[in-house]
Amino acid sequence: MTADEILKHTRSIASVDVEEQKDYLAYHDDEDVANDARMFLMHYAYCMDFPDEVYEESYQFVKERNWAQFFYYVKELKYFVLQTGLIVSSLRELDILKETFPFMLAAYFERPKAIAAVVREHVLRKLLEVTAKAVKDDDKAWLDYGLQQYVDDLDSLYLTCFTGAELSKWAFRQNDYTTGGSKDYREGYHQVIACIKDDVLAKVGPADLDVDATDFKYLLYLAGQFAEDPMYKDKLDQCVEAIKNIMLSDDFEWNPSVLAQDVMTWQGIGEAVVNSKGQQKNFIDDYLEQHYVVYEGLGMATLEQRYELAKKEIFFFGCKLMMLLMDNRFASVQEKDDYWKDAIERLFKQIHVCDNDHLISMYYVIPIQLAEAIATQKYPQGKPLLRQKLIEEVMDIHTLLSAIWQMPYHPDNATETQLLARIDAEWPMKKLYMAQHHREKEAENMDKFVQELLGSV
Repeated sequence: MTADEILKHTRSIASVDVEEQKDYLAYHDDEDVANDARMFLMHYAYCMDFPDEVYEESYQFVKERNWAQFFYYVKELKYFVLQTGLIVSSLRELDILKETFPFMLAAYFERPKAIAAVVREHVLRKLLEVTAKAVKDDDKAWLDYGLQQYVDDLDSLYLTCFTGAELSKWAFRQNDYTTGGSKDYREGYHQVIACIKDDVLAKVGPADLDVDATDFKYLLYLAGQFAEDPMYKDKLDQCVEAIKNIMLSDDFEWNPSVLAQDVMTWQGIGEAVVNSKGQQKNFIDDYLEQHYVVYEGLGMATLEQRYELAKKEIFFFGCKLMMLLMDNRFASVQEKDDYWKDAIERLFKQIHVCDNDHLISMYYVIPIQLAEAIATQKYPQGKPLLRQKLIEEVMDIHTLLSAIWQMPYHPDNATETQLLARIDAEWPMKKLYMAQHHREKEAENMDKFVQELLGSV
């Protein structure tokens, strides 16, 4: 069968018209393919259902481990969607994927980087599957040694195809954590991604990195690298300028995920900004002062706009709060105290005027949690103001209790009386209101928490 005949008789289990994808590479350069490789793998490559003749031919080559002949056959398929589809359906074991990578590069594909980018995503998925199983089975040989050795070998192979900048861009686009899958998968995911990033860090130095990038996570990684060495000060400033432009753009989006991941992001931005120079040093404060969400009066945002703008505002509050932990930002203790006061007052001013309790409990509670953690662990002198504002400015008692419920809150002497007074005066009526509006279970769960809270004071 010719490549065109195979294309005509290949089906997609995802109901995609395979023939429509035959010119995919004509409209995508290597960087586009690398950015979309995971999507392409899931929606196209993994979904190819080839004619039996193709499977029989490729199976024989794989069985004989005749990799040169296998990749020659794949190359003759001519179309990117067929080539990647047959590779990922035929090569599924980690050892084989590592063994065959040099043969794949030697096959002289028209676009070897594009092929390698999709295969790289395939290898990552297999690596995650194997590591999740190792976590479940407590396979210490793989977790303590095998994973690191495999990643070390794999990254060395990748660097024969990708530049250091290209490999690091890919590695640092990966989230450190995932909320999907089983507990074993989540733990394995974190170990794999951490291992990949550590290995890339060891292999690719700052001098080999290119600041001409638009990927937010990659820019954060670059900034972290450049901040550690004064000789890269100019590159750091370029990174911070790029980060600032992305954050200030209308296209910037942030969705709350694992809090630890967000905290790491905010810390990375804060460290980059503090260690930079020029006008960008103040862009976090400038944004919160000039572009706060308008909840009342002239210029009030629509409901849909409020949700999107509030998420962005919360992201900036996270950056501002994390910068409090960077002593080199402050010339004196008083300056640090003033900074905390400004952050807390600005945050609770927005909470006070916000007329959407759901928005507060969904989004504004995040910087409250962060501020509580900072005050508890690093800045105890800031706790009285935080507690006072929390009890005074959150108007709805259920929203206040929800915020307290979501963080390690322990009433102190200064706020205990105020909190008890609000609970006594407002909670019984709120509980009745919720019960009358078909929220009995929610009210019952919150009432249990209230009784626990009252028992702790």
